[in-house]
Amino acid sequence: MKSIRLTHILPIIILILLSSCSVFKFGENHTKNKLKRANLEYNTLDTKNYKFTYWDTGESDKPVLVLFHGFGTSTHLQWYQQAKMLSKTHRLILPNLLYFGSTPKGQKKYGVQEQAAAMSILLKELKIDSMILGGLSYGGAVAAELTMLEKDKVQKLAIFASPVKFFKDTDLSDTETKFDVKDISELLVPKDIAMTQKFADVVLYKDKKLPKFILKDVQKNLFQNETNRHNCKAILQDLEINKKDLRNRKYQFDCPVLLIWGEDDELIPARIGKDLKDYLPTSELCIIPKAGHCVNIEQKKMFNKALSNFLKN
Repeated sequence: MKSIRLTHILPIIILILLSSCSVFKFGENHTKNKLKRANLEYNTLDTKNYKFTYWDTGESDKPVLVLFHGFGTSTHLQWYQQAKMLSKTHRLILPNLLYFGSTPKGQKKYGVQEQAAAMSILLKELKIDSMILGGLSYGGAVAAELTMLEKDKVQKLAIFASPVKFFKDTDLSDTETKFDVKDISELLVPKDIAMTQKFADVVLYKDKKLPKFILKDVQKNLFQNETNRHNCKAILQDLEINKKDLRNRKYQFDCPVLLIWGEDDELIPARIGKDLKDYLPTSELCIIPKAGHCVNIEQKKMFNKALSNFLKN
């Protein structure tokens, strides 16, 4: 099986090298084309306080499904493995969170609550009055906060591998110790290719030694911009400052809740999903084997099946 996959991948790598193309840009174009083939259109919306960017299928005759991406990325890099399936049955809206494609005007605020408030404004501008919400990792925390803001509008909630309520200091310190970093921002906002490799190791199920030219290209396109680095670190700092408030948050969801975790998630352990299952009376938990933090990409078939069943029921 490995030799077959290598046979498929090698021509692409050779083409990229010969054309002096960016591996990252090549991947970006691939994921965007997948969204377009799923009938999603990229949109920009200016409001008084924000400039939003988002992908939207735009149908008015389907139930609305809104998915939020995780920390440090943009939405097209997160949901390209789910877009085609979901767009068949739902109006799919994939917003870029603040500082990851959407931007505030005026004073910058970096809290989860500010993200949720901004997304609430976007959905009001789009005249969405009934929806299903979901989010992965940091996006799951935003989805949970937005559900608290818009209880009457949210019909179902899906949280994937997210640090909602039960993420402990020991979870953080264990990750920092294992990957030999003094602060989690060194790992999640890597400054060089060595740290970018560690970043890949923490989010993927199996450690995969990536070629240096790929690490360099990813580092350049995703982590090198100083403004982006500052914003990412500010978000992590806000999470650290407000961690007690987030842990003490009393989430009361009347709607059905789906929880999906990778069994081997080293960043947000599956234990958090189990704690949330016990805490949320209307929830169901699906733990997917042989998957790390990027559960929707690494095990897309099992992930898509669990999400599809939840949406149908």
